[in-house]
Amino acid sequence: MQKTPESFGVLFSQFHLLQMCEKRMNNGSLRNIDATLGCPLVMLERAKLDGLSKDPELQKFYCEVLLACANWLRTLINAFSSQNSAETRRKLVQRLHLLCEVEEELTGLAPYNGEAASKERQSRLLGTRFLIRELNFDALGLLSLGSTLDPATAQGLCRDTEGALLLNAPQLALLTEELERKLVIFPPKNGAETTWTSLVSLLPFLCKHIETALRAYQGLSNVTFYYYHL
Repeated sequence: MQKTPESFGVLFSQFHLLQMCEKRMNNGSLRNIDATLGCPLVMLERAKLDGLSKDPELQKFYCEVLLACANWLRTLINAFSSQNSAETRRKLVQRLHLLCEVEEELTGLAPYNGEAASKERQSRLLGTRFLIRELNFDALGLLSLGSTLDPATAQGLCRDTEGALLLNAPQLALLTEELERKLVIFPPKNGAETTWTSLVSLLPFLCKHIETALRAYQGLSNVTFYYYHL
């Protein structure tokens, strides 16, 4: 049977069930399946897709491949963010970096050329956003890492002078946008108390990221910013 990107949709739910069973049987540990977090992804080479902009069907297929890849990365990040080892954290940040690249390419693809390209692209991107799996609050816990907005760190793994992992600007933007999406687009209904408790636990880290951003902008423009500590 020929497989299409849509046929892999069930994979995400199956892996979610698998990791829940593993956690239940091993006191929250995913050591028996942690190799999946580091497994490489084999993707199409965009540079070799000649005629992508001229062939709507080829472009649609490529968008579906990117969407499947983004959802797989999100599924992995959701599953393993509850694990606390330094090696797992390193791999999670690497996966987050790849997710930023995949979603940037996905949103940068216009579905068609021609007069209606702009409107069609906006419609496609809005639909795509609702097809992407949400990051859970365990994944948003990556906001507890420090951050850097230095443009030179936008590629690859970032660390501070003491070797601690840092989020770069694209990774920080993705996580904060996901938090906004969770609270604004899909406001909590069931389990609201747990959701707001998780949000409150993130506030100190969000304040630190704001301070990092302020220092970065001050360095760029020499403008004085006034703000209050919460």
